[in-house]
Amino acid sequence: MAILKKNSTFFLFLSVLTIAVFFRFWKIETIPYGLNNDAAWEGLAAIEILKGNISNYLPYAAEGWRGEGISRLLTAFFMTLFGNNPVTIRLATDIFGVGLVIAVFFLIKRLFNEKLALLTSFFIAISGWHITFSKSGWRAVTVPFFTTLLFYFFFRGLESKKRIHFILSGVMLSLVSLYTYDAARIIPVFFITWLVFESLSKKSFLKNYGKQIFALFISAFIVSLPMLYYALNNWENFTSRSNFLFVGNEISKAENISPLINNIITSALLFNVSGNGNDFFIFEPLVDKLVSWLLPIGLIITIYFIIIKKDKKYFFMLIWLISSLVPGILSVPNGNRAIGVIPSIYFLAAVGLLYPAQFALKRIKNKIAAHVIYILIFLICASGAISTYHDYLGPNRRELAGFYPETLVITNYIKTVWNNYDIYITDNYPRELLTYYLYKEGKDAFTKNYTWLDNSESFLSLSKTNQNHGYAFFMFATPENEETAIELKRKFPNSKKFYLWYTNNNIARPASLVVLTKP
Repeated sequence: MAILKKNSTFFLFLSVLTIAVFFRFWKIETIPYGLNNDAAWEGLAAIEILKGNISNYLPYAAEGWRGEGISRLLTAFFMTLFGNNPVTIRLATDIFGVGLVIAVFFLIKRLFNEKLALLTSFFIAISGWHITFSKSGWRAVTVPFFTTLLFYFFFRGLESKKRIHFILSGVMLSLVSLYTYDAARIIPVFFITWLVFESLSKKSFLKNYGKQIFALFISAFIVSLPMLYYALNNWENFTSRSNFLFVGNEISKAENISPLINNIITSALLFNVSGNGNDFFIFEPLVDKLVSWLLPIGLIITIYFIIIKKDKKYFFMLIWLISSLVPGILSVPNGNRAIGVIPSIYFLAAVGLLYPAQFALKRIKNKIAAHVIYILIFLICASGAISTYHDYLGPNRRELAGFYPETLVITNYIKTVWNNYDIYITDNYPRELLTYYLYKEGKDAFTKNYTWLDNSESFLSLSKTNQNHGYAFFMFATPENEETAIELKRKFPNSKKFYLWYTNNNIARPASLVVLTKP
């Protein structure tokens, strides 16, 4: 029993890590069903990287809005081990998802205590927001991982004064700022601002750590060189996405600052009202119910520690939260651009659960009542984990946009007929995803092994099929396309019309209206 008590933190953390791995890897090949369109592009780029076609994809994509190459490089590595498939793409980001749970535990433990560390890492482990992005195959999830490591090595260096910790912190500063996702370009501003704050609040700070901080920035500069070289020679491409999304463009159109005010309001509502995403968490809030209840409590307690207790560590976590919202405020607030806030948001939730419980425990002398509080904490955490399973893995799980299951359904069918039919597709099936699913081994990865037409009426302009190949037309099952299908059957009397269905537990809807014309 003494050994168990001594190692209780280790066993609890191991349990948290097991939960994190379970939620991110259980049925990874089918849940969510499908693949994200941007992740598919990363997969196509990884295929080209393995062929030696590197310059268009590393360190930055020639298509500027495709951005940094850290996740596609890892995807390419996993392809050499496990082959080219959607699971390989997801693995590249799932690794960072699990890694964040580990990194956050050690950072919060160093800054605060083991209990807050366990709860913060636990809340991230069961976070539907973070689970979804971990399984998305999309590079944004790398931001909180490298940011957390940056701060972990920095604060560890402040305690140890060992130069190696500052050098590692500099490496992480460079990686997160330039190689992950452009929303992370705010991190150097936040980090340098914190250094200035520390040097002003502690007169001996630079005297004690000046050489180590110099080593930090030298290491950051060295690691940054490949991207800095690219940026200097491709400045317009490197800044194209951020310039396109910059809220100043909307301010100029509106001739007032209302777009900026709207972005601030939207950012404040991301967590409890609407995620405002383009694909993931469009209408749903970013955090799940348990955390949404704990957040305001944790925020109030954190402000108390900042104002009354003058505790800089809580101030650091709050500034981390605020600075991570800035990229969205200056562009488009959503779960993508605010993803750097994850460690601080779930830290607030941990504070919101732990401190009221500790407050009650200090005032309770009865051991039975104290045990009841511990049981209550366990039940609250268990309910959060069960809710996450129900919402994201269970048979009645919610369906989040962004994985396009219909596209997987039609491409699985296309592969059974493409030797005898020319493939024509219209409507809003994501094109990079179509290209990835229909990739033929050995060919150029971005070759479209199908023909895209703007609308289904364009199908009617095609001439009679030849003796070797028929036509296979794929479109959404809309009233307009139903009319087109009828016209196609008139034009091609030997054709047949049918539906491909996407079915999954309680879901049953047409993935495509199909018309096949015989050769």
